[in-house]
Amino acid sequence: MSEDTQKIVSASLLLEQARRQLHEFEERQQRQQQQLQILEDIIEQNDVMAIVWRMEADKWPVEYISGNTEWILGYTPEDFLSGRVSWSGITYPADNSRLEREIEEHVKKGDRKWAQEYRLVAKSGEILWFRDINRLITDPADGAVKIQAVLYDITERRKIGDERRLISQRIALTREEEKKRLSTALHDAIGVMVVSLSSSLVIAQEEIKHGGKSSAAAELNRAMGLLKEVAAIMKQICVDIRPPVLEIAGLSGALSELISRLKRRSKISIVSKINLPDAVGSLGSHLDMVVYRLVHEALFNAIKYSKAKNIKLNVKQDCDNVTLTISDDGCGFNMTKVKSKKECFGLKIMREEAQGVGGDILIDSELGRGTVIKAKFPYRHTDVV
Repeated sequence: MSEDTQKIVSASLLLEQARRQLHEFEERQQRQQQQLQILEDIIEQNDVMAIVWRMEADKWPVEYISGNTEWILGYTPEDFLSGRVSWSGITYPADNSRLEREIEEHVKKGDRKWAQEYRLVAKSGEILWFRDINRLITDPADGAVKIQAVLYDITERRKIGDERRLISQRIALTREEEKKRLSTALHDAIGVMVVSLSSSLVIAQEEIKHGGKSSAAAELNRAMGLLKEVAAIMKQICVDIRPPVLEIAGLSGALSELISRLKRRSKISIVSKINLPDAVGSLGSHLDMVVYRLVHEALFNAIKYSKAKNIKLNVKQDCDNVTLTISDDGCGFNMTKVKSKKECFGLKIMREEAQGVGGDILIDSELGRGTVIKAKFPYRHTDVV
């Protein structure tokens, strides 16, 4: 084989090898393109956005953004890529400075990856919360510093968190109101009696010092009577807070016992209709307690303040709700005045109790026309314990 022929053969082999390498490269490129397309499709079909910013002084031009931004935020990728819309321009104003400060701090510390949470304003004006997972990279081609980010919508999670905080605040407020209620009950019921008891003991002590045994004995007997009254009142307060009959006879039995006790202590006619299961804890122990307290508070308020001659109570439970209605023919009160200032203590307690179990309460009253209280609570079989 001549030297020229060998050169031709070698060139042919090199050419064939180059063709194979080119074919393999094209296949690899095609597979990579297919993988990129799969990733793009995954991103496009989900509410996770991908974005790449180029870090420049006072500017953050967007180099890439996934197409799903159009149905998530209402803006097209071209809006950002062309500069018509800037990322800082749609960031909620109150979050902007914090966001920039946090990024600057992470970059200064040399962090390569970090997360942030902030709000974006969609084209519709809706405010959405996002969690942003950032990764700092350096482009090997031009040495430019860039941030790759993946953002996912956490608006619902934040709403749930806010609702939990509100519920916690409501629980704390209710507890504080219960403490105030107990403090007021103790002060009103036994405060004066304790002072009187103390005076009797002081008088008895002085009488004993001066030999007045009969007078001292009379004061001690009076003190003993006061102590018995205090003990009885303390027992009644404990019963009103958590009546033992509720654990023994259930809500229906506890309400019947409450009404019988109030009838004995008051001249007001109380007509009741109670349609509840007889089983203890039939509504769930917490809901049982809330309904009992609300009825207790409403009846006591009517007896104490309304000057009514008749009170009607209706409590019933169906498959989905527990409803109660309490009405009286008393003097009523001006609802406008009550709403214009802080709600009176009793009404506030009832409202908080109802809202605490997802219920609702409606109070309607008018001077000279009496008062009607209606409450409705969602009932679920899973409440029963």
